[in-house]
Amino acid sequence: MEHQDKTRRTCTTTCAGCSESAFWQLTSRDVTGPVDIMISRRPVTPIVFLPGIMGSNIFNTELKKPTWEPDKGFSTLQMYNTQIYASRRQQLLNKENTEVYTDGTIKVPDEEREESLKRRGWGSVMAKTYHPFLGHLQRWLNNVFHNGVLSLTWKEVMGLPLAKYGMHYNAAPLRMDELETLPKYRFEAWACGYNWLRSNEESAQKVQEFITQTVLPHYAEDEEKGKARLGTDKKVLLITHSMGGLVARSMVAQGFDTNILGVIHIAMPANGAAEAYSNMRQGVQGFPLNTVLGSNARTLGAVYSQCLGGLELLPFGQSYNSPLAARTETPAWLKKPSQQGEWFFLYDVRNTPALGSVKDGTDIYDKVYTSPHWYGLLPDHNLRYFDPASILANSSSLEENRNLFTTYIQNVKEFHRTIRRIYHQCTYAIWGESYNEPAIGEIVWVRSKNKEKRQNIFDDGVGKCGTIDGEYTLNTIHHIGDGTVPHASWQGDLHCIRGYSRLGVSDGTASHVSSGELHCENKPNSCKSEHTAPKGFSHQDACLSNETQKAALYFTVKIISDNKDKLKSL
Repeated sequence: MEHQDKTRRTCTTTCAGCSESAFWQLTSRDVTGPVDIMISRRPVTPIVFLPGIMGSNIFNTELKKPTWEPDKGFSTLQMYNTQIYASRRQQLLNKENTEVYTDGTIKVPDEEREESLKRRGWGSVMAKTYHPFLGHLQRWLNNVFHNGVLSLTWKEVMGLPLAKYGMHYNAAPLRMDELETLPKYRFEAWACGYNWLRSNEESAQKVQEFITQTVLPHYAEDEEKGKARLGTDKKVLLITHSMGGLVARSMVAQGFDTNILGVIHIAMPANGAAEAYSNMRQGVQGFPLNTVLGSNARTLGAVYSQCLGGLELLPFGQSYNSPLAARTETPAWLKKPSQQGEWFFLYDVRNTPALGSVKDGTDIYDKVYTSPHWYGLLPDHNLRYFDPASILANSSSLEENRNLFTTYIQNVKEFHRTIRRIYHQCTYAIWGESYNEPAIGEIVWVRSKNKEKRQNIFDDGVGKCGTIDGEYTLNTIHHIGDGTVPHASWQGDLHCIRGYSRLGVSDGTASHVSSGELHCENKPNSCKSEHTAPKGFSHQDACLSNETQKAALYFTVKIISDNKDKLKSL
């Protein structure tokens, strides 16, 4: 009894790295006795995070070094500066001899846990953009209550003004009983980088292997050692950013959803983005991305024209819509399109009617993406940018280049078909919808008034093309969005998912929408109300947004609540 009276106890707390630590203040020598550390045996619910395109680190097996590690900053800028040849860019990011680099930078406050975080794949994804999000997510999910009192963060999440967050019309505030369920489990975040130069279908298979051969066996081994056990029946919760959402949907299309508890998509280009076409024809706009990725058709085309994941970001046929109300402005010279679904135009300012537009989404692949004409994605006069390093097996001539690129686009079309309207049955999504972060929604090639016709095509690689019909300039019409993904990409898919949040709705105003269509005019001021909504976010930094993080916590609770019958508690 005397020994028991002197026994002191302390519990572990969960840090950003999701490891549990115990702390005890040192006492004087005359105050002695054992200290029992109460170790948590809460079942684990793994969270697997999938980054967006270029969010995974890449290692070149031929050069034996990382060739894409954006956290290195200046060294990456030097590697891809505008002075290097297009052929060198192709060699650095050749999809045939690259793989995911897993030993990248780790950026969390708890540096001593770096080894365990790398074991969970954090080193495979961009640290600056994703690690703070993963660290915060773990800390908040594992520390809902403090001394029996709901934490400040969860009080904010519980009291989210759902209408202002653009939540689905069936959304309901979190209940206390839902929050009281969370402490029954421990949440650990894993990160799964993938080779974004390869197809998203292939990446989906790699993610499935990561889940079944790395994540789940890890807990089976821990359970044998008495450390931890899964709180789910061989299932993980997926959270994706940008193109990672297409990878996750491909997993569902391929029948890999049996290992998925639920999915949260952040800033997913649900049906592609018109920026993918624009970049191919005039390069990336804005420093420093234009320096790294390519500031014109020549420097960007050497990599992007054979980056299968990137090509799959092109607007989907039949699914990509262009609602007029989503435009931030409409040029005076362009009449409104006659129907939704038109996003690609050829326009002659000398005549009232447009020269033409792609009205049938199924034809966009043949009429634009594989077209050899001057307005095509890779027209004949740009075929020389396709394989400047001559490293593709079947591209020794321009004709073979055309055939190989056409095969790529046919694969893109098939990929779009297989994931169109395909989502996990327990899916939630977060999109940015702001006038402050407009995204390219429509492409218009405009023929100039008094420009001479040319016998040979001239293309400056940054949006001007001289043809036998005259000179055309590439114009972009912006929609509300997140700077990359426009409203047109996802508004047609809202009925396919269980719930969603549209942050920055109507440029900082609340919009009560159940059908996915905006109830406002083209100008943001026409939608103003006395209710201020959370701001939108930029596409790249979506996961760093405080509003995104709160919405992700809200949807995580909903997924746990939706699947409580499948979870194992203490």
